[in-house]
Amino acid sequence: MTYPEEKVPAASQRELAQVAQPLYIPLRHLQAVAISSEDRQLIENAPYVVVTSPFALKCLLDQFPATTITGTVLVLSQKMAGQLKQHHFDRVRIAETESQAGLQPLLAQVPGHDVVWLRGNLSVKHNLLTIFPDIQTVQLYRNEWNADLMAQVMALIGQHRITRVLVTSPSSYQRLTQIMRQLPQNFDVQRYYTLGSSTQNVIQADHNAAFCPAKRQGVLVQSLHQMYLDEKQS
Repeated sequence: MTYPEEKVPAASQRELAQVAQPLYIPLRHLQAVAISSEDRQLIENAPYVVVTSPFALKCLLDQFPATTITGTVLVLSQKMAGQLKQHHFDRVRIAETESQAGLQPLLAQVPGHDVVWLRGNLSVKHNLLTIFPDIQTVQLYRNEWNADLMAQVMALIGQHRITRVLVTSPSSYQRLTQIMRQLPQNFDVQRYYTLGSSTQNVIQADHNAAFCPAKRQGVLVQSLHQMYLDEKQS
């Protein structure tokens, strides 16, 4: 699974452990970047601040006390909203579904130049917010990948044979395919499992089967449960 083990609900971990020996191997290294004074002022004064990833939210909470943010923070999930509430952010709105598509109805109601989207260096390519061309963006972190990180992942895979994979982003899928080319004997993937349509579309374009949750709330638990059901029936 290209997802940190500590972020997977304990119930999902127990369920998967009944049918397999899961490997939790995030295919990324996330690093916060320095923010210019101009970008800091932009974030602090924007009427709307969009946060679409857990790490962007972490960067926001680490660097901006609630009292410095004058606008409303738009997030994808109840979990993200709960973290903001714990840090005393009172002006928070949640997307209709746990996806960027779920933010589109909210963003359609406000001028694009009133919105600042907090993103990583790889966020733009596959995002669904480009239909709002006036949205301003600030990069808060880098999603890194290099030969040393790839070698570490290959060592973790070792002699394991992998038949099902949870893939959480298009970039993770691209990195996974690099590893699969190096270790073809370790992979016989029957099905991929995703958290959203962007990743599913990338995988299906590669002529592979990919599951995407029908309900747009609790997507991680849904995908992991489907993985459990498929493995149990195999």
